Amino acid sequence: MRFGGIVLAAALLLGACSSDPAPKEPTGTPSTSSSAPARAVPTMPAQASEDSSEGAAAFVKHYVDVFNYAAATGDVDELSRLSSPACEGCQSYIKLYKETYEAGGYFKGGDWKIGDLKVRAGTDETYLTTTITAESSRYREDDGSPEKRDPGERSTLSFAIARPTGSWMTSQLGLGEVVP
Repeated sequence: MRFGGIVLAAALLLGACSSDPAPKEPTGTPSTSSSAPARAVPTMPAQASEDSSEGAAAFVKHYVDVFNYAAATGDVDELSRLSSPACEGCQSYIKLYKETYEAGGYFKGGDWKIGDLKVRAGTDETYLTTTITAESSRYREDDGSPEKRDPGERSTLSFAIARPTGSWMTSQLGLGEVVP
C-alpha cells in the first residue's frame, strides 16, 4: 500500500559517482518506529546538514525516519518541510497520510527500513538509491472501513535531493534504480 502510486518522474542525468557513504549513526534519533501514539518528531542529526555524500546519506536516512513518523502519526508537518512541493512522490504520501488520519484511519507497522545507499552527485541534485524493506502492516482508510493488512515488501527506491536554500530537501522520490 505505501509503495503504490509512486513513479520515478524521469530518467535522471547523473554526474560524478561516489562509493557507498557510511554516515555516522545519530544518537537519540529513532530508526524504527513503534505503534505508540506519543512518538516525537525525529531530530535531524548534524551530519545531515553537511554538503557531502555522507551528509546526503544521513539526510535520506533522516527523511525515512520522518516518513515513518508521519505514517504512524498523521503529522506531516516535518515531512512537508523536508519535501519539495514539486516532488510528486513525496506529495502523494503527504496527502495520503494527512487525509487518512483526518478521516479517522491509521497505519500501524510497515515502517521503511533503509539498506545501503548508492550515492551519485549530479549538477543540481544528488541521487541516492537503496533497498527499502517494509514489514507487514495494518491500516484503515477511514473510521468506517475495516482494517486491512499489507504483507510487507522489499523494493528499490531512489531519491533525488537538492540544497536550494542551503539545506537538503527531497525533490524526487520513486521506485526503481537511478540510471545515468
